[in-house]
Amino acid sequence: MQSGRKVAVSLDELKELIEKRLAKLKYNEQEIQVIKQVILYSQLVDGTQGLLKLLVDGVGSITQPNPSQYAPHVIYDGGVALRVDGGSSLGMVVLDFATNKAIERATELGLAMVGVFHSCSSTGALGYYVEKIASKGLVGIVSSGSTPTVAAFGSAERNFGTNPLAYAIPGPQEPLVVYDASTSAMSFWGVKSYEMENKPLPDDVALDSQGKTTRDASLAQVLKTFGGAKGSGISFLLEFLNGALVGSASARGDTSNWGSFLLAFQPDIFHLGKEQVEQNTMELVDRIRACRPCEGYSQVFLPGERSRAKRKAILDQNWISLSAQVIESLRILVND
Repeated sequence: MQSGRKVAVSLDELKELIEKRLAKLKYNEQEIQVIKQVILYSQLVDGTQGLLKLLVDGVGSITQPNPSQYAPHVIYDGGVALRVDGGSSLGMVVLDFATNKAIERATELGLAMVGVFHSCSSTGALGYYVEKIASKGLVGIVSSGSTPTVAAFGSAERNFGTNPLAYAIPGPQEPLVVYDASTSAMSFWGVKSYEMENKPLPDDVALDSQGKTTRDASLAQVLKTFGGAKGSGISFLLEFLNGALVGSASARGDTSNWGSFLLAFQPDIFHLGKEQVEQNTMELVDRIRACRPCEGYSQVFLPGERSRAKRKAILDQNWISLSAQVIESLRILVND
């Protein structure tokens, strides 16, 4: 099969395929609805955090459900600080629960920090959760950990998870800015996407088993951080927030104890006044958008703006262009 071939798929069919695949994997109806929304969001804005999670096995994969010991619940309530035990439930389900708790508490008290531990798999695209927070008029910042796949700067060994970081800033009618990125040079699922489609990796993304840079996704054993030593420093901070601070053990390879960190707060937390904060924010947005683009660019975008525009266009047309290999693999699994 030609790896680069694309096909058009209606969103209605895509939703149905996702639901059927999750049902065959023995998820319950509540879990299916949460996972479906996260997978759809991820596929529409990025692709590497979406359908591949229904196809590819691996550590923390949702294709290998880990029977939850119990439902996610709050085990510590310190007012603005909450700690959530995920009960070894699916990461997407746990983080959605924690996001709802962060929204409730930040709406009530102005600020909420939620630490999550004891979830067992990928949380999907973090943009989904911060956008959910911002849609309630709150600023949202979320990071999530995983088992080690990324080397610290100068190392050839796995030290960090991919440690994605996302934030969203609310606007008058809808979230104004939504940013979501892995602190690894490429996400784990991005590498899996390249491997599945038999494409060479970009330079300086991954190391092989000998600690040498490789562009062969099938040989990639260790990922690098983005931005060299600077990116490694940020990844270290997120490893602390997602691990040591919240009590998760994913960095030690415990696949049933992944962690996340959430921060949600009202934009008027410093009592400038809601209107003044909105005005200040719009001035920042307008200043960035008014910048003269450099060579090779037609305009300057806000963080995450192109991904959001892509998602809106797909929703408006009600179909999406997908890798033929990916969608055909999903259809086979559903109909088998």
